[in-house]
Amino acid sequence: MKRDKLFEELNGLPSTFGVTPEQFFKADGSNQTKSGIIFTLNVTGNYGAYDLRNWLQEKLRFKFSWMEVQYYSGGVPEPKVRDPRTGKEEKIPVMSDEEFKQYKQETQRGFKRNKFPLLISTKAFGMGIDKPNIRYTIHYGIPQSLEAFYQEAGRAGRDQESARCIIIFSEDDVQRAVYLHGDTYRGVKPETDACLELYKNSIIPALDELEIGKAREIQIPFKGEQKQREKSIYRLSMIGVVEDYTVEFNAKRFDVKIVRRNDAEYLQHLQAYIGQYKSREFVESIPRQIEAISGDWIEKCVRYLVQFVYDEIVKKRRAAIETMAQVARTCHTNEDFRRALLGYLEESPFTEPLSELAQVESMEAEKWWQILDLKNDNEQPLIHDVDGARQLLGGCRRAVDDAPEHPGLLLLRGFAYLLVPDQDSQIAFDDIRRGLQNLKRALPEQETRQEAIALQVMEQFCHYFQRIQDFEILYPQVAEHVLSEFPGRAMARSLHEILPQQAEGLLLSLTLNRIKSLNMQLSRSQ
Repeated sequence: MKRDKLFEELNGLPSTFGVTPEQFFKADGSNQTKSGIIFTLNVTGNYGAYDLRNWLQEKLRFKFSWMEVQYYSGGVPEPKVRDPRTGKEEKIPVMSDEEFKQYKQETQRGFKRNKFPLLISTKAFGMGIDKPNIRYTIHYGIPQSLEAFYQEAGRAGRDQESARCIIIFSEDDVQRAVYLHGDTYRGVKPETDACLELYKNSIIPALDELEIGKAREIQIPFKGEQKQREKSIYRLSMIGVVEDYTVEFNAKRFDVKIVRRNDAEYLQHLQAYIGQYKSREFVESIPRQIEAISGDWIEKCVRYLVQFVYDEIVKKRRAAIETMAQVARTCHTNEDFRRALLGYLEESPFTEPLSELAQVESMEAEKWWQILDLKNDNEQPLIHDVDGARQLLGGCRRAVDDAPEHPGLLLLRGFAYLLVPDQDSQIAFDDIRRGLQNLKRALPEQETRQEAIALQVMEQFCHYFQRIQDFEILYPQVAEHVLSEFPGRAMARSLHEILPQQAEGLLLSLTLNRIKSLNMQLSRSQ
């Protein structure tokens, strides 16, 4: 079905540009060629660049005999091939590493020179490629983020002529993107263990022979574990143990330049890397955090680094996939999508305060609600205007990508979804529920404060949302989520007027449980 949709979109492109299929799909060696790129998430498999290219080449050539399609990827395609004797499948590279390097150079050169019109590629195709006559891009599946879509789709129309950017999206894409994301990041413990194993077995023996400030080159072999070994080497470069490395594909080894430094220098390298993501105050706190970790100094740095990557970067990338999926689900027209993309990328009055919230783990809820109170030139709340509400939603989407677990940002994004017309209210309530759950995690053993902020959610919703059309329907639904997450007596009494039946039922249940508990205590005392 998905491939059929892709073929349908390709067939419709010539008429969109007012030319015949023969004119559209023919490469003539000039910039009059109407070039296109189809982006895929992976290399092989039904949704990979290599397999899709083979299918599409055959499909298009059946219709246009002169049509040529090529593929481009970072690594050598390794399609699964079934052994006729054993029936088992194994991955077989389509060519050697050296042959593939040559193939990529020729493909890139041929595409730039308009020798063929269509390239199917992973994101490995160079951002710096200056090709003015790309008339269309198609994302065969969900992009990794709104920013990634903007960058990749931005390769079309660089000559200022008309261009078309298409996403072919299905719910399966989200699961596939999350799976590939999880396949890349195997977990804190496996990655830490792999990195420390390589450090102890391959690097320490050579490092111990060096004086501080001295460097040397060592060779680290690889077989099937190339990607994991390279990731470990890269992690060690972040803390300054590795200064540089190259991959020798034919010899199946890494040539690695290592440097012995003092502990302070390793720490400086680690802090410089983390400083790309966190505030100066956070970076200055790293030495105190590392002291509590077991191992020698480099082991401490490795353990801290991998945990940081998973706490910060991995969660952010997962959040970016979810944001992209939300936009794809809720945008029903090209104009809807354009507004959502611009709201995410462009500066607005909400950008700076939301960014400040994302940078600190503040549980000062008053600062969250101040964002709802930002005014326009007429001293009216910006969110009472549809464009202002869209700006809030776009800003919240970006801020949540930077701080995926911040309860205030999740609550604000949920509110923004309800303010913008024609959005899915279920997505809004999911954000509100997650925000309330993360509030409890952020304030453990502070139930009174948790409930006070939860009640503020109701107050703010009532204050700012009475003007929206479905307020009478949405207000009790928000209350249900608050009561569900905070099912105590005080909350039930506070929300009794809004949810009389649920509150009374909860109070009765709590009373019965209390009676049962007292009876059990009496029975034990007798």
